[in-house]
Amino acid sequence: MVPPLAGYNEAQSSGYNEYNWCGERLFALTGLPQRGDNSVPMRVKFALLGDYAVIAKDEKLSILGMFDEINPPVLPFQAPSIFLTIGFEGESTESNRDFELVIELWAEDGERLLSHPRTFQFPEPRRPGGVSGHNEVLALYGFPFQTAGDYAFRIVVSGEERARVPLRVNAPKGGSQ
Repeated sequence: MVPPLAGYNEAQSSGYNEYNWCGERLFALTGLPQRGDNSVPMRVKFALLGDYAVIAKDEKLSILGMFDEINPPVLPFQAPSIFLTIGFEGESTESNRDFELVIELWAEDGERLLSHPRTFQFPEPRRPGGVSGHNEVLALYGFPFQTAGDYAFRIVVSGEERARVPLRVNAPKGGSQ
């Protein structure tokens, strides 16, 4: 089973909510609310799956073919391309500070299929006291899915899960698996 979403407090919720396949309440697009001690106020603005994504020189982000499920012709199946695109927002006090990011892909049986660690920093805000943004794109080509079922990308920042992106792999039509 995918580890439970840590730190969720419904009373603090101000984002878009949904239930995942484990029955846990999640933030689909806005990440988790701030922690009680406000030690890490940065947040996930969005996290989306698509067929393609690119960040241009001027930091503009383009995402094509957004989806949340795959309909393979047969299983096992290698997905041609999956782009996980994440937009982070941080306060001016978080600029030029290292954040440890780990992106994980979990199967519903609790097997971790992928762990992609990296570090990022927020740039200085364009105006004093403003917020700063940072975008990440993870491209997966030919990723193998052995079985139909529910999967989840976990977005973990500095050891704390900030968002989860569900992905459903449907059984092929005709039931061949």
